[in-house]
Amino acid sequence: MRRLLLAAAVLCASVARAYADNGVGQSIDDFGLPIDLQQSCDDAAFNDLIEPVSFFRGNTNTRRLYIAGIVGDSFATLGTPLGPNGNGTGDPSPSPAVNQSLFTAGGAIGLAFEALDRDWRVEFEGRGRNNLVSNRTSTFDSVVGPETYLFTTAAKNGWSTMVNLWRDYELTERWTMYVGGGIGAGGYRFSYLKQSAGGFVPPNYQIATTNNVSTFAWQAGGGTAYAITDRITLDIGYRYFQIANGTSTAAISYAPAPPVGSEVVGSAFSASELFFAFRIYEPFRNWR
Repeated sequence: MRRLLLAAAVLCASVARAYADNGVGQSIDDFGLPIDLQQSCDDAAFNDLIEPVSFFRGNTNTRRLYIAGIVGDSFATLGTPLGPNGNGTGDPSPSPAVNQSLFTAGGAIGLAFEALDRDWRVEFEGRGRNNLVSNRTSTFDSVVGPETYLFTTAAKNGWSTMVNLWRDYELTERWTMYVGGGIGAGGYRFSYLKQSAGGFVPPNYQIATTNNVSTFAWQAGGGTAYAITDRITLDIGYRYFQIANGTSTAAISYAPAPPVGSEVVGSAFSASELFFAFRIYEPFRNWR
């Protein structure tokens, strides 16, 4: 609407000038050459009146497809409580939580748009994470004396698929910040082995299980983005990521004898993640 009013104003001014230059009372045929509206619109003074459009709004399109590459560091925690439903009420010597830094990478495809006079992005994201493997020895007190166990826990082939919604806040023409989150699914191949490592524990005692965990996942976070060009941005962000607890049934045995019982082992994976993302808007524009 603003541009239409400005164009109308330029048109009226041009007609008035032509009328004044040719004298009152002359016919339209005496006014000479038609008005060059393109020239008037190209005038520098006219362009100065038009509000510049941000790099993040994509010049003329309010909806812009983009793809993104993601790499980062996942400061992960894997808890392995024992007991029914993984609540730690069963075995009196649960495994300690494991903390490791894992490499994470993936990609996303999304759509940037305006709604409710706000800037938003909705995207589908897929990522993988390095294997988390830990070997730890812990000693516990019991009624008969100290018991020492070797715990081997692992979360391998970690993955997640998320649908995210981000709210963009424009800081300058090139800088924005954003907050949001997503929900989806995640999983990993969980393995757990608890073995005797000394003390008042039979030398061949063990609890072992291996199971694929696939369940609900969510994340929340934010970051900042810099527009290198009107089609390429570099993101730096943080996310807290969590996969809902999984459970598996572990066999209790005195190897190599057959199992003598079972125990429910819970697994809980979460991570604080720092990452870089490279976003490309309208990646297929040159293919049209």
